[in-house]
Amino acid sequence: MLATLAAVALLTSSALAWMNYETSYDNLTLMRDSIRDALVAKGNVLVENHALALRQLVLDNAFADIKSIVDEAVKNDGDLVYGIFLGSDGISWAFAAPGVRADAPADSSAWRVLKLKADDLKSRKREVRQLDVFGQHVYEFSMPVLGESEQDLLGTIRYGLSPRRTEQALAQARARSERDLWRTLGLLGVITLLTMFFGVAVTVRRAHQITRPLDELTQVARTIATGERQVRARIDSGDEIEVLAGAFNQMVSELNESYTHLRGAKDALQSMNETLEQQVAQRTQELKRAHDDLWGEMDLARKIQTVLLPQDTRARECEIGAKMVPADAVGGDYYDILDVDGADWVLIGDVSGHGVTAGLSMMMVQTAVRSMVAGYGADGLAPAQLVTRVNAAVAQSMEKMAPYQYMTIAALRIKGGVVTFAGLHEEIMVYRVKTKVVERFQTQGMWIGLVENVSEVTKDDSFPIEHGDLILLYTDGLTETVLTERKQRLGADGLANIFRELAERTHDVQAILGGLLANVAGADIKDDITAMVIRYAPSS
Repeated sequence: MLATLAAVALLTSSALAWMNYETSYDNLTLMRDSIRDALVAKGNVLVENHALALRQLVLDNAFADIKSIVDEAVKNDGDLVYGIFLGSDGISWAFAAPGVRADAPADSSAWRVLKLKADDLKSRKREVRQLDVFGQHVYEFSMPVLGESEQDLLGTIRYGLSPRRTEQALAQARARSERDLWRTLGLLGVITLLTMFFGVAVTVRRAHQITRPLDELTQVARTIATGERQVRARIDSGDEIEVLAGAFNQMVSELNESYTHLRGAKDALQSMNETLEQQVAQRTQELKRAHDDLWGEMDLARKIQTVLLPQDTRARECEIGAKMVPADAVGGDYYDILDVDGADWVLIGDVSGHGVTAGLSMMMVQTAVRSMVAGYGADGLAPAQLVTRVNAAVAQSMEKMAPYQYMTIAALRIKGGVVTFAGLHEEIMVYRVKTKVVERFQTQGMWIGLVENVSEVTKDDSFPIEHGDLILLYTDGLTETVLTERKQRLGADGLANIFRELAERTHDVQAILGGLLANVAGADIKDDITAMVIRYAPSS
């Protein structure tokens, strides 16, 4: 009888233990699925609302605002592993992820880190996928950002959410549940030997202690899954299930805050869209007026610049080829050629800034130069004296027209096989016919217009020149032009190499000049380009 009772008690205890295990397993599974459903709902709502919020920002090219939204979302949500907004061309406008710097520039290959295929970048539907990235298993939620029509794809917003926190809490609860189960089985075995009735009572009580918190947590998870986000789990079991409930409540609070924030962003976006058409129309009128005013000024500046440049490039001892290639925005490039009392004077300069003020400054400088060279003659005025006196004559007027405007200038006097020069401008390049070498002379001094007296820093320099030698003068628009094929600036070194190669093939100044400018043909010219090629060829 005792054996029978013991057997019955053992079977009963075993059955109760098995039922306890099944209940715990089912509850943990249901809770896991409910939390995962809540995670999926959170991800879908996040990308849906951000796709709506980002649409107008993408149309406005608001890179900083897009980056701020993605960075703040990843920073403030502990479940987010990464966030990325990819434009329709595959370039990341914003990418917040472990190991990615906040100031990282736009990257055309960032999507490859997320194991995406090229076809994924063209998707026009909401998608959810799982992947292992950044050392974590991640649920990725993506939503296309569309333009005015569904066929107009502006880009894709993607967020990767990690279930790690909930899975860790579930793992702890499962481990504790298993430990409790084994503890219960051991206790049941001992109590069964002492008294089957007492053992059964203890088993039932213990099973109730284990299943009640899980049942409550499961019920809360089901309620949240229906959309009620104010409910919280209240479990004071004092074990890992209580810890799990705390983590669960924290996640629900963060989810509720996220919903509130996104709702506010949506309301603000709707308010902004109500007045958008009026703002666009007003801004369009302002831009049209500014455009008309700007081009009126540019036409006047272009006429001033064209009138001032010399039409006759003949000189006494030199053959000269000169050309100015204008940019869309009128600059202040200047060159002049004078034949005074047996000496050839050649000047080149560049006024800072653009428009009418640059043209008027150039006109004042040219007038002062021609008056002083003609008044003093070839031997009565050195280049350093010319630059100093021209600066003194125009500095105050330039300051009144445009504060802080200045002009670079180099003045060269060529006479009797000697080139004397002064003024601060780009370097002077000289091709020696005998040695086939390009020598480069640095200009020194002070720009015109910054101070009234530049005599202390403006000195004469000189170098000899022989029959057939070639001189190249230019403005910075030539060396700073980005070459179409090389995708880099020409630079002074590149210009010197091209000058040498052309001079070795021909001594014709027009051919050399044409060859130099051919190298920048088709390039996006941001500043005026001026080049002068001078061949020393005295008649005697």
